[in-house]
Amino acid sequence: MPARWNDIFDRNLMDAIREFGRWQDGTMIMEEDGVLLVSGGTEFPIGFSNCVARTDPDTDPALVIERAEEFFRPLGRGFTVWVRDHVDADIAAYLQERGVRASSQSPWMFLTRRPLDTAVPEGVEVRITAAAPDLPVIQSSVADAFGATGMPREEADSLFAHPRRVFSPVTRFALATVNGEPAATAMVLLTGGMGGIYWVGTQPRFARRGLGTLCTVAVANAAFELGKPMVGLHSTPMGQAVYERMGFEGSPSGHRWYVMA
Repeated sequence: MPARWNDIFDRNLMDAIREFGRWQDGTMIMEEDGVLLVSGGTEFPIGFSNCVARTDPDTDPALVIERAEEFFRPLGRGFTVWVRDHVDADIAAYLQERGVRASSQSPWMFLTRRPLDTAVPEGVEVRITAAAPDLPVIQSSVADAFGATGMPREEADSLFAHPRRVFSPVTRFALATVNGEPAATAMVLLTGGMGGIYWVGTQPRFARRGLGTLCTVAVANAAFELGKPMVGLHSTPMGQAVYERMGFEGSPSGHRWYVMA
């Protein structure tokens, strides 16, 4: 993977943080001195809704955390520090000196060609949608899937409340149904010179049928059809093998979340 693709990943990730903030009501987004801060529509401190990321690698780690603490303290909220492996090692070291440990690790993976075809089982339909009536279905799929990992339902409700914000020229969503019943979803964010895949979720009762894979393939293909040269995603260590079977390759970078509650 060319080193410059890390920069493309970075731009897409920062756009995602801003974009998911804009989707919610009551969001504050502040960006100055190489620090991006977002407080979302809920107090959930893990992930996108309440977070800080460094947009300028020359910004001192102590300043990044100081700005975040000043921003979130009056709100009475914890927050996530986004730390990328290839550019934020100094932030990781600073946090570890303060006794903060990473709560998660996400390897980055990428595709530069269409993913391997995946057979669609009988009774399953996968389609790209930007229809407002489908948004509650997407919301429910994300809530059920990510709820199993600890994300409260109100977080998905906050993120996916407004069709005109969620469905835009830079987003595409795939929706999988089983015999007409909504089952899984995925989205791609078409910014920063790539398609970044987010919110891959399968409702638990439809798990282990490959529906998340089908949705991932659908949004990846949509990105390539729209002329993007690369598609990428943030995997979990356990999910890497699944994405490799689809044709994704590993990146030398990734990110970690440090949660300061």
